[in-house]
Amino acid sequence: MNHKFQFCKCKGTVQMDDAIKKRRADLIRTLNDGDYEIIIRKVENWDVSQMNKFFHGVILSFVAKGYKSTGNGNVSPQDVRRFLKAKYIGYDTAEPIWRAVKMLDHYKNKSVIEPSTADIDAFLATEKLCSEVGIVLPIKSLTVLKDKDEFHAFIDSINALCKDKFNCELPPSNEVE
Repeated sequence: MNHKFQFCKCKGTVQMDDAIKKRRADLIRTLNDGDYEIIIRKVENWDVSQMNKFFHGVILSFVAKGYKSTGNGNVSPQDVRRFLKAKYIGYDTAEPIWRAVKMLDHYKNKSVIEPSTADIDAFLATEKLCSEVGIVLPIKSLTVLKDKDEFHAFIDSINALCKDKFNCELPPSNEVE
């Protein structure tokens, strides 16, 4: 994970908030001996593609590590990706395969999870149950998030899950990449 520290250069003087200075100093103290580099660039205005990159990189890694820290050691970032999409974006119930999922639910006398109330273990169990008979759950794509506000709401939901499950928040997008 790369850490970011924003500052402004105005009239030849670097201006940096005291909290950012402290966070930078604290981070440097935690580093192991070794070679590091500092990259300076203009601040980027985030768009949906950058949010998508943040989701697939920092967020999935962070949440997978969170689950591993709570005893779910075999949860991969790919598992987390499918779970978060199912939980917060949902299933495409218009897909013909959804009828097969519901039939499997009745046939196996098991309950197909409701994505909004599921935890990762229930989600993975449902996914495994479906895969045993060749069904892939029709999870909606991130492309249904049409703008930055919808993507922010998605990330805010994931942050709430992190607070609840791991007692910590996602790293802010302006501090890591």
